[in-house]
Parts: sequence; C-alpha cells; structure tokens
Amino acid sequence: MHDRVNHTLVGLFVVVLGIALVAAGLWFSGDFAREEEDRYLVMPTEPMTGLSRNASVKYQGIDVGRVRELGLDEHGNVRIVISVRTNVPVQADTRVRPATQGLTGLGHLELVPGTRDAGPAVADAYRYPVLPNAPSLRTRLETAVEEGLAGVDRASERLEALLSDDNIRALNATLGNVETISDTLANNADQMEGTLDETEQLIRGMRHLVESAPETMARLDQTLASVDDAARRTATTAAQLGETGERSNAALQRLDRETLPQVNQLLLDIQGLTATLERFGHEISEHPNRLIFGAPRRSPGPGESN
Repeated sequence: MHDRVNHTLVGLFVVVLGIALVAAGLWFSGDFAREEEDRYLVMPTEPMTGLSRNASVKYQGIDVGRVRELGLDEHGNVRIVISVRTNVPVQADTRVRPATQGLTGLGHLELVPGTRDAGPAVADAYRYPVLPNAPSLRTRLETAVEEGLAGVDRASERLEALLSDDNIRALNATLGNVETISDTLANNADQMEGTLDETEQLIRGMRHLVESAPETMARLDQTLASVDDAARRTATTAAQLGETGERSNAALQRLDRETLPQVNQLLLDIQGLTATLERFGHEISEHPNRLIFGAPRRSPGPGESN
C-alpha cells in the first residue's frame, strides 16, 4: 500500500511538471501574449550575428517586443519581422539597430526613437511598415577604426614625404644657415648691444613724449580756445563794419539825393557870377573912367526922345 502511494505521487508530480514546462514554452514563444502588438519589417544591411527568433526588441532599454520572423528573401537579403507593443511610439523615422546583451553575446534589436513630427510608420510596398536601419556599436567601432587606420596611413605618407632626401638636404641647409646666423650674431654682439641701448633710449624718449602728451593737448586746447575767441571777435567786428557800411551807404544816398543838387545849383550860380565879374573886369580894364562917370549913354533909337 505504501509503495503504491509513492508511485501515485511521483506520477502526479511528473504530469504537473510537464504541464508547467509546456505552459512556460508557450509563454516564452509569445503565443499567449495578451497585449496588442504591431508588426514591422526590418531590412538590415549588416550581419545579424547572435540574433535568433524570439530575441528581444528593446526601446530605451526596456523589452517592448520580439523577433517573430528571421530569414532571407529570394535575393538572399536578410528580412526580419518584429512585433512591438502598440503603446510604444514607433514613428516613420524610428530606426532599428542590432545590439549585444552583456558578455553572453545574445543578440537583440534596439529601437532608436524618432521625432513626433515624422508621423507613424505606414506600410507601403510591403506587408508591414519598413523601419530604417541604424548602425550598430560594432559597425561604428569598425568605421572609427578604419578611419583611424586611414588617418594613420595618411600621416605615415606625409611623414615619409616630409623625410624625403630633398627635404632632409633642405633641412641641413637651413640648419647651416641658422648656424651662420648664430655666428654672425655672436660676432656682432657689441654692436647689437649698442643698438639695444639706442632702442632703449628711443623708447624712453617716446615714453616721455607720451607722458607729456596730456600737457601738450591742454596747451593745444587753450590755443584753439584763443583762436575761437579771436574768430568770434572778428565776426563781431565784421558785423559792426557791415552796420557802419549800411549807415554810410544811407548817408551817401541822402547826399546824392539832397545835397548834390544844391551844390550843383550853387556851382552854376558861382559860374554865372564869375562870368559877370570877368566881363566887368574886362570893361574896367578897357574903360577905367567908367568907375567915375559910369557907363556911356546909349544913343536913342528911332522914335525915342533924349
């Protein structure tokens, strides 16, 4: 009786364990996923090493979906169908890049967020909307390494060109010229010292000139102020002269209008008197007796009485 009970318990345990394993397999396969999902097509351009069906799809480090289909098309290109929860903001410019999880090497896909203005991804020529690719970390490292190696190659080429025979000869000639210049400077050290002393004196003179510049500018300001004052005085004098000229012009006009006609008439009277005096003097000089007897009587004319 005791042995039969033990076999029953063992059989029951095996059945329960089998059911649990089947349920876990179905759960991990995603057949019983309760959340609604959207499917998208990814057409990668780099190897998908380590990626398998049911691999995780992450968004900002969080599992938001699974890899549902992984295969090749008729041209041998990799085609991946992923499912993503409907509440994940997948836009038309949301990109997909492969990634590796930790040190295990298990591959998964990461969604690089897009912009809100791009709008949701829409199916066009394919059954599902196509999401663009983003380079993986490995690809970026390989590109950086290749660019670094290319830069090293270019640097080595330039260094080789710099260390060519012609450049080395030119460098030797330049070093020789530098040595000659050094010898010349050493031989002319005394002369250079004198030149430096003269330069120092010149700098001191310029410094004194700069220091005295404010006083010179003050004197110049005073001179300009004096010139400005003289200019104002000259302008005042010119204005006074203008007023005097106007008064003189008015006096001349009055003289021309009133005095000159009277002077002209006086001159005419003086001229007539002078002519009369000349005639009187001429008659006196010819007939002095007229001063005593007067002028001779004129003989009467016809019909006049004596």
